[in-house]
Amino acid sequence: MAGQPFAEFGRRTLAEVHLVLSATLRREEGRARARRGEIYALAALIRIGHHVPKKFPSQRDFLGEPRRGSSNAEIKAFVRHRLQKQTRTP
Repeated sequence: MAGQPFAEFGRRTLAEVHLVLSATLRREEGRARARRGEIYALAALIRIGHHVPKKFPSQRDFLGEPRRGSSNAEIKAFVRHRLQKQTRTP
C-alpha cells in the first residue's frame, strides 16, 4: 500500500493524493537513510573490532550514555571516610 487505504482513494482530490504519497515517500526515504546509517555503523564497528580491537568503544561510549562524574564534595567525603576508617583500625 502506498500510504493510504484504498477506500479513501476515491474520496480525495489529486492534490490530497499527491500530498499523502509525497509524505509516504519522504518517510520511506528517511527510514532507508537511517537504516544505511545503522549498517555503516555496524560495518565500522566490525572493522575496528577486527583490525584494532583496543580502539573498540565501550557500550556506554557507543550508545552515547552520559558518564557520571563525581563532584569535588563527593570525592572529599569519600577520602575523609577512608582516612577515618584507616585510623580506627589498629
